[in-house]
Amino acid sequence: MDRPSTSQQSVEKLEVYRPSTSHESVGKVEMFEVREHVPYQAEVTRAPGAYDAESGDVYTNSWDSAWLAICQFINLLHHMQIAIVVFCLWHFALTVEPNGTITNLQLHIIFAGTGYQLFLVEAVLTLHRHNSWSFQLSQDGKRIVHGCLQLIGSVMVIAGSFLALSEAEMVINTPHGYCGVIALAFSLASFISGIIALFSSKVRLMIKSGPIKILHVALGLISLSMGLITMAIGFNMPYFSGENPGLSTALIVFVVLILFYIVIQPIINLARRYDTRTTIFSPEGRLYQVEYAMEAISHAGTSLGILATDGILLAAERRNTNKLLDEVFSSEKIYKLNDDMVCSVAGITSDANVLTNELRLIAQRYLLQYGESIPCEQLVSWLCDVKQAYTQYGGKRPFGVSILYMGWDKHYGYQLYQSDPSGNYGGWKATCIGNNSAAAVSSLKQEYKEKETTLAEAQALAVKVLSKTLDMTKLTPEKVEMATLTRKDNKTIIRVLTNAEVEVLIANFEKSEAEAEAAKKQPSKS
Repeated sequence: MDRPSTSQQSVEKLEVYRPSTSHESVGKVEMFEVREHVPYQAEVTRAPGAYDAESGDVYTNSWDSAWLAICQFINLLHHMQIAIVVFCLWHFALTVEPNGTITNLQLHIIFAGTGYQLFLVEAVLTLHRHNSWSFQLSQDGKRIVHGCLQLIGSVMVIAGSFLALSEAEMVINTPHGYCGVIALAFSLASFISGIIALFSSKVRLMIKSGPIKILHVALGLISLSMGLITMAIGFNMPYFSGENPGLSTALIVFVVLILFYIVIQPIINLARRYDTRTTIFSPEGRLYQVEYAMEAISHAGTSLGILATDGILLAAERRNTNKLLDEVFSSEKIYKLNDDMVCSVAGITSDANVLTNELRLIAQRYLLQYGESIPCEQLVSWLCDVKQAYTQYGGKRPFGVSILYMGWDKHYGYQLYQSDPSGNYGGWKATCIGNNSAAAVSSLKQEYKEKETTLAEAQALAVKVLSKTLDMTKLTPEKVEMATLTRKDNKTIIRVLTNAEVEVLIANFEKSEAEAEAAKKQPSKS
């Protein structure tokens, strides 16, 4: 029977399949509660909350509020250190010569020191969530201010470096000179990347913004780090430390503290900004925790499904083949859900056990209430509602499992579905999940013939695809599980193939491959 359109199908699902009572939904909430109930007494005795307008965080106890105050105080101290260092640089440069003249060397100190300390350091602090003067700006406003400060600082550093190089008595073959030249090179690169980052909205239309951001952050950190190291070495040179030894030591300490704070702060922000919480979108509109769950599935054992004219096939890679393992279960990757549905999983087995148990409960509740098996797509969609909830509520993590479902119902006959951790699902004619799934899907696209493939041909195709995609030299029955779903005498027959049957399929495949290889080696007859 042909499937109706999406809108028609949704209406039918609501009118025909959806239960009229809330019994099933209540049962689902009891097992998969996505909101935490706070006792009334705890709500009364909880410490007053503090709201961070920039990040949107609510600090619900005194320790969180104290940590916020400490972060703001440390940020204020760094601004004070920057002001002290810049003031000392200007004061030294303007008063070091007795007659009040200003040489290129003094201009080098003023331009390079101000560029590194004031503009470039402040450019980094602008993006800090607890920065004392930029926290009220929007995210786009912060990026604009950051880009402008970086461009001004880079121009001043480049100008100051060239002023130093133009000095006749300047010696470059010193640690201060070497670090200064390296800082100059990275400042030039940072200047270019800063211009690109300032117009990042235009750049995203041409290339991906991720590599540009990584390049920009790397160049900026290296340039600023080398510049601050150059300054610390300069403060220790006789030209400066001879006049003010105590002040020289204090400024070196200040610069080292600022360097440590500047280098460690972006790393922490980049590591924790978007991927610590399931409910936070990145600027590109991505949920990293969901993507990490899918990445975990891509390293799991392979599972594939093929829809045939006279049935459906599921095949899965079995990885736990230790001889000392007690064979408690007849199948490791394939689960029977009810009399008309079977599923295969790829991912974290413990998560799969929870979800398959929930699938069985949903199916049995429907059978108890209506006296018939639940339609395949309805069972899949209800579980996907649960999986989607675990990507939307804080304090939860997505299930690290993708599931292939095969089943039969009186509405659409044989059906094959796939669902992923995000809660999405779709119907397939042939698909694969798990390790090397892309290569397996590519093979299925070439080999699968719609409305022509029989169940026997599907079994042979599954062995062929698994042999080419699994990370093993030789396919063995111990490494493969297969299950078929067929109909006979108005009853659904679900059958897991034995090792002997799988071995026969593998032997037939190896025989056909050997014959094909031999045919290639034979010279063609003209």
